[in-house]
Amino acid sequence: MSLIGKNKDFYSYRNECRIGANFQYKDFEKTKSYNTNFSKSNFNYASLRAAQMKYCNFNEASFVETEFIGTNIKGSCFKGAVFKNAIFKSVVMDKTDFTGAELVNCIFCNTRFTNVKGLNISNSRIIDKCPE
Repeated sequence: MSLIGKNKDFYSYRNECRIGANFQYKDFEKTKSYNTNFSKSNFNYASLRAAQMKYCNFNEASFVETEFIGTNIKGSCFKGAVFKNAIFKSVVMDKTDFTGAELVNCIFCNTRFTNVKGLNISNSRIIDKCPE
């Protein structure tokens, strides 16, 4: 998808405090956020397609039916976050922390789990090939 007509900077944050923000149904496609605190924020039904959300805090945030497709969440922290029916496809998860996070019926496709801390995917599925 072309960025023509899209304001990719609108939902890009650098070194900000966005605690408790409501991002429900928001489109973060191709945005770039670094070192921002999104703790206790609502990302339900949001799209983080091709977004870079590196070194951010998402502690106790909510991700219901959120799509992480081609998303880079390197170095981010999701302690106590809730994920329900979320999709993780080709996600960069290096050095992320999911300690105490709840994952229910999530799908992981073409995603590596190297250097990931505290990820409990017992109530989720890992598939080798993603449906087209």
